[in-house]
Amino acid sequence: KSVWLVANAIPQGLVKGLMLHEVGTHFGMEVMLGEKLFNQILTQVENLVKAKVPYAVTARNQVPSDIKDRDTILHETLANIIENKKLLEFFKLHD
Repeated sequence: KSVWLVANAIPQGLVKGLMLHEVGTHFGMEVMLGEKLFNQILTQVENLVKAKVPYAVTARNQVPSDIKDRDTILHETLANIIENKKLLEFFKLHD
């Protein structure tokens, strides 16, 4: 798998979040945590959206509307939470 980022197309200050979104979430997190734990995290993301937790709803609303697959929506929502620098809030809710 590969990730291609065009440096001059990324606004200043967004590189870290974008890298965490693309590489960290889409390519690394499931491998690092294992399928079972990763799926538990995706379920928590889904529950946060259903509970209308603001940062989770914002992250869900950033998922393109043409994406209809539940798993892809949850992956993208989690990636957006991370890209939006809300990961600490996510873990604070799940101590």
